[in-house]
Amino acid sequence: MKQVLIHTSDAGYGPLGRSVPPALIPLLNKPLAQHQIEQGYACGIRDMYLIASTGLNEVNAYYGDGSRFGVRLGVLIGSSNGDECRSLLKHRFLFDSRFVLVSGFRLGELKLKNTLRRHRESGNVVSLICSSDNEDIIAAIIEPEAEGLIEKLSGSLLEALLAEVSNETSRTGVIRTKSESVSGYGLKSIMEINRRLLRNPLSFTHNQYFEEGHGFFIGRGTFIHPSARINRPVMIGSYCQIMNGAEVGPNVVLGDNSLIAGKAHVSEALIMENSYIGKMTHIENCIVAQNLIFDPETEERTYISDAFLLGRLDRNVFGEMAENVFNRGIALGALVTLAPLGLASSLLSLKKYGKHIDEREVVGRGNAETVKDIEYLPRFKLVCFPGSDLPLPWWPRLVNVVRGDMTLVGPRPFTPERASRMSDEWQLGRFSSAPGLTGVASFSDDESEKDVAESLYVRKKSIRLDAKILLARLARPLIGKKLARKLVGI
Repeated sequence: MKQVLIHTSDAGYGPLGRSVPPALIPLLNKPLAQHQIEQGYACGIRDMYLIASTGLNEVNAYYGDGSRFGVRLGVLIGSSNGDECRSLLKHRFLFDSRFVLVSGFRLGELKLKNTLRRHRESGNVVSLICSSDNEDIIAAIIEPEAEGLIEKLSGSLLEALLAEVSNETSRTGVIRTKSESVSGYGLKSIMEINRRLLRNPLSFTHNQYFEEGHGFFIGRGTFIHPSARINRPVMIGSYCQIMNGAEVGPNVVLGDNSLIAGKAHVSEALIMENSYIGKMTHIENCIVAQNLIFDPETEERTYISDAFLLGRLDRNVFGEMAENVFNRGIALGALVTLAPLGLASSLLSLKKYGKHIDEREVVGRGNAETVKDIEYLPRFKLVCFPGSDLPLPWWPRLVNVVRGDMTLVGPRPFTPERASRMSDEWQLGRFSSAPGLTGVASFSDDESEKDVAESLYVRKKSIRLDAKILLARLARPLIGKKLARKLVGI
């Protein structure tokens, strides 16, 4: 018998599911799907399939072929809209034999030997395994004959099957078993489950860390400064660093390869792996995924562009800090040095357009995998002159660079309306880089070529490339556009 895990829908995870693939959302620092794989392994299942719709590269990189979990795992592509029923039906070969189905943020003891016997005796084509303690649906045992039934359903598969129990012709039943289980819906529930298991781990959640006294779990290779304060219960992952004067806990789960800088305070929080918490930063009652903060109460997502506060250690946060300091320093120097000319342009703007400075809302830096993610990207007010025909038209934008909203070199800043027209995956990658004061788009007059050039720039972004673009931009009046394009490489 095989096990099928479906993690295609982000409905139960709010904005977190649109930023982190559902198959990788952690429960006690381990992806929920991995816990589910381990439960299947404990029941003797060795053949498994994981169906995912988003973040397939990340999912494949983490789970691979399943050999490191002792199973044979195949990662399959689900429905693009996340529908679990359609996702399962895309792979009809799964119905060649009986299988155990698990989906969403739910985990519990399968006790498969007992439930399988009761399923056979029932004669049903679907048996939902339910915890008698809290009525959680843990999983389902599905026969090949259930394919026709599932074709009529949509949305969350286990919920849809539960609704069919009252239909006598559907041959769908419920098997109640005395099993420990957890299930959740929404960010607040995910936080509460992690806190609950941190205080009282259940027998089926295999802890991968050492317990240094009650309520203090720590991974290998982790350094905690003697002056740091740890308030239990906490779980600190492997290869983390807690620096001098930092305070961590209570009720904190800190992901692997994360760093809490000096005098930072973190409590009541779920911090995902590869996260950097900056010096003297205060984090409380939230979920942090690198440079994204999620509020469990409001389910709002906030992108922090300042690498001094939050950052991604897998993207060299310290290099970003150095780049941030460089950009702000140069912008501040130029803003002050060119102030007389800038103020003259401002007065000319007042005479010509009736106002000194204009502001318009533009989209900032963030992660966007699909078009719907654009509405969750951060916004900021771009400071600019009302018209582009004034001397030093870019001078007001130096204020945005000093603030940290923009960089000296980057893609063009887009309004939300313009950004919403970027529908292709290769176009959406441009938003992973902060907008720039200038960039490769300034060397072309063709809109399509500008989009392609900016997409390539984001993928190849480096200090060396930025320096070439700045040099070519400054030298263009002397060397001409053709030679400047050649210097940049477009």
